[in-house]
Amino acid sequence: MGKARTGFYSVKGDAFTRTHTFCPKCGPGVVLAIHRTPTARRSCGKCGYSEAEKAPVAASAKPEKPARGPKGPRASPAAST
Repeated sequence: MGKARTGFYSVKGDAFTRTHTFCPKCGPGVVLAIHRTPTARRSCGKCGYSEAEKAPVAASAKPEKPARGPKGPRASPAAST
């Protein structure tokens, strides 16, 4: 018995659309997985093909953290002599 493929298709009224694309190497029937983090990309679990998504995903992208400086003042090694 195979796994359910409920997330691969979308039905709106009478329209039926695929939410995932097929692998260009493996052909029809093998879909590319969508990975959102850390970089937006699609990959094939069968052959290992991978591609970057054309538009960055803003909804799931984490905001960059500002660079932090040292924690408190430190004396330089030259100043202690």
